[in-house]
Amino acid sequence: MARRRSEIVVSALLSCGALFVAAPARAACPGTFDGWSYATPIDFDNKSAAQTNHLALVTIDTSNLVEASKLKADGGDLRFADSSCNELDAWVDSGLGTASTKVWVKVASLPAGASTIYAFYGKANATRTNDPSRLFGGNLVALYTFTEGSGATLKDHVGTFDLALSGTVAWTSGFRTGTSALNGFAAGRAMRTDTMPALGSADFTAFSVVLPNTVDGSTHGIIGNYNDDNVPGWSLKLQGDDNRNGFMLLTSDEHGWCQQEYPGVESGVWSMLAGRRASGLHTGLINGVAQGTGCEDDVRDVSTGALGPWELGHAYDGGDAFDGNIAFTAIYSSARSDADLLALHDALGIGTNITSTAGAELGKPGAPTLTNVDVSGSEAQLTFTPPTTGNPTSYTATCNPGALTATGSASPLMVSGLTAGTPYSCTVHASNDLLGDGPESTPVSSEAGDLPGAPTKLTAQVNGKTATLSFVAPANDGGLAITSYSVSCQDGAVTETGPSSPIALENLVAGAYSCTVAAKNAKGVGPKSGAVSFTIGSSGPSTEPSSDPASTPSPDAAGGGADSGCSVPAFNARGSSTSGALMVLAGVLATLVRRRRSRADSNRA
Repeated sequence: MARRRSEIVVSALLSCGALFVAAPARAACPGTFDGWSYATPIDFDNKSAAQTNHLALVTIDTSNLVEASKLKADGGDLRFADSSCNELDAWVDSGLGTASTKVWVKVASLPAGASTIYAFYGKANATRTNDPSRLFGGNLVALYTFTEGSGATLKDHVGTFDLALSGTVAWTSGFRTGTSALNGFAAGRAMRTDTMPALGSADFTAFSVVLPNTVDGSTHGIIGNYNDDNVPGWSLKLQGDDNRNGFMLLTSDEHGWCQQEYPGVESGVWSMLAGRRASGLHTGLINGVAQGTGCEDDVRDVSTGALGPWELGHAYDGGDAFDGNIAFTAIYSSARSDADLLALHDALGIGTNITSTAGAELGKPGAPTLTNVDVSGSEAQLTFTPPTTGNPTSYTATCNPGALTATGSASPLMVSGLTAGTPYSCTVHASNDLLGDGPESTPVSSEAGDLPGAPTKLTAQVNGKTATLSFVAPANDGGLAITSYSVSCQDGAVTETGPSSPIALENLVAGAYSCTVAAKNAKGVGPKSGAVSFTIGSSGPSTEPSSDPASTPSPDAAGGGADSGCSVPAFNARGSSTSGALMVLAGVLATLVRRRRSRADSNRA
């Protein structure tokens, strides 16, 4: 997933008005993080070589997440994944619900340079046991990660063997960037005086990451206990001028000791020192590599009960303190193999320079605003406004019934496959590359079909101040029922609607009129018919023919029918008035008659 720091980069160019083929919505991280609501990017800067199975210690701010119900209080929904959505093993070390939540994450492949992983959260029904064995192996008896960085107690994250810091023991930087350690043991010690891990005579392993300033002196205790040769106990230590590392076992039964020593520890260098007992054979390892074995078949009992003291930094009662820093330390009740210990050494990244920074939280996209669904034939065009949150990278339109869908990167989206006459409810939702689908928009309903055709055979019958317009319904209703007809005269100055033919226009003022009619269905108003003309006036109304070739006025419509009983003249095929001509002729004849009578009267005189 290409991205800038703390934000997802949308690499696709957005194209408005594009037509997209129907396809199901693409889920982010299929089968892995569907249903998670939030993600936080964690950016790595690896100035060392590429790492495999790197145990990264990351810090994220969860102080407001639990309170806002984004993250479960027990962290059961917290997951991590790489940029290819491969889930990564993780363990919450400490600080859940605080601004400094420490989490160990096992990153399968951490390249040199910049890279990113993601923390996912926000799924109410997700559960998980917070188990460090997924990262550090099973059979852990005690685990000190030194992530506190301050305070008077070194916490055992597995057992109950917390160590109280005393004297001037101080927190300092650890074996790599972001980790912590303790130093200053010459003037004080970290100790617990009641009990220590009771390992008995079975196999066990202990290791600690240390930075010795010097190894001179009789003993340099790292961790363990020692009171006397006559009491059971053990310690991991440095001893001798020749940089010998010793793993000492004592038993009160034999009143003696078994100590396996070897050279090779360097001053001023971080190293992982380990001691292992496996079937009575004792091995010392530096950085996961065996250096020597001894005390063969020794099965001394190293249980301690209430004996002590259990110490870090002295590990011998009255012995020399450790000169240097002590960091990550673990004790197992099993014999860890050379390969396991070498893998742990490499995974901890001892001596590497790797930093991580949490970015801004990312959420699912919000709901788009669906502004219009324009249905034409078997297709619906959905126009919408994108959400302002969630960095959407794609959109999916859905129309039901039929779950017809289309996807694309911008508005509008075109959904095909609709059936004429069927009402549809359509929605649109946004998705991003990390968290998948956001919520659906508010649905918008529409019906598949087209506009109706134009009515035909429009005629007008005038009676006084009322004109009644008759017409024939269009042959094509667009696949949707016609709901009404609208008459418009004088370019909309006079209008009327009705459910069917005829439609009457009442209380008309004197004058000439030109009218059309149009049909309407759920899709909208169709085209107008041809016009019909008529006149309302004091000398009697008159009518002009419709411009619709199919509109031929009947004698009744024109007011000149035999049974009309009206004086409205009828039109002939050319639009002239035969009755009007007769009236003119009658007037001429009447004048001639009057003149003849006048002349006759004069002659008589």
